[in-house]
Amino acid sequence: PAVPAPGRPVQPPPTREREARTVAANFSTGVSFNDGAEVSFYYDRDGLKLSGRAALTFKSPDANFHLNIRGGRVTRAELEVTGGFGIRVSFEAGIQGGQNIKAVLPIPVEAAFPIGTVVGVPLTFTISQTLKVTTAFGAKAGTIKGSGEFSLAGALGYGYANNDFGPRVSTNVQRKSSLIDSLTGVPVGVMGLLIEHRVKFDVGFNAFVLKAGVFFEVRTAYGTTLGSALGAVGTLGSHFVECRGVGLGVWASYGIGYSILQPVVDLVNKFLNLIKVKPIDGERKLGPPPYKIWSKEEITPPGTKICGTPQATLD
Repeated sequence: PAVPAPGRPVQPPPTREREARTVAANFSTGVSFNDGAEVSFYYDRDGLKLSGRAALTFKSPDANFHLNIRGGRVTRAELEVTGGFGIRVSFEAGIQGGQNIKAVLPIPVEAAFPIGTVVGVPLTFTISQTLKVTTAFGAKAGTIKGSGEFSLAGALGYGYANNDFGPRVSTNVQRKSSLIDSLTGVPVGVMGLLIEHRVKFDVGFNAFVLKAGVFFEVRTAYGTTLGSALGAVGTLGSHFVECRGVGLGVWASYGIGYSILQPVVDLVNKFLNLIKVKPIDGERKLGPPPYKIWSKEEITPPGTKICGTPQATLD
């Protein structure tokens, strides 16, 4: 007799009242959609402690899209997500004899909203997230803490026609609370922290193991540095000044593509390897290089090189 297919893994439902909790790479993470797409994180291991939250804020997002395929080729694609967007971060970190870390945290909880069918195929508007945390602590002891919030844009989107992509972003950046002014701590050495938060909007076919359609991804990087508080004597008798640095960057990636759940890709490729067939890719995208929506760097006192901020890489 035929063996029944395994059931779809149950994901904790994201709600506006509480967080869905997960664990990844020794981090405890939480996901909520109270006023946007938000991830919380907590790490306490081997003398290193980190906690915080990162969010792309919005209210009642609405997606409009168009996808035209003729002769096996995409001739036109459009996606616009409205809702009034902003960015927000808060964090607290400390080290006591621990080691620096670099962790990428894929978040296995997403929000999915059915939006209709096309020729019998159900379409879904999906919001997913990824978090990356990198520490650059220059001493074996110290703390750093901060928070900040900015408005970003009224709408996010892009258009594709005649083999050309173009962003459609109505930028409106305003500072609601200052990240650099909030930085506090006891930095025995230079304390550097980089938090990268990605939020991806997909419209298309979504069957858990496979997603395909149009997408727009917002990537926000928060780089912060707090200089030494020891007041050590520098060259020519001058004292090192405790400094603060913040580097903020928001980029957009967009286009058309598909992604397959990685365990499924691994299983399929093991079989293909046995029959000497080229492995499949877990993800393929058609789109331009990342587009910079906004960036800003602040250092206090100005020009203090020791407080240059950690930079994200556009991988």
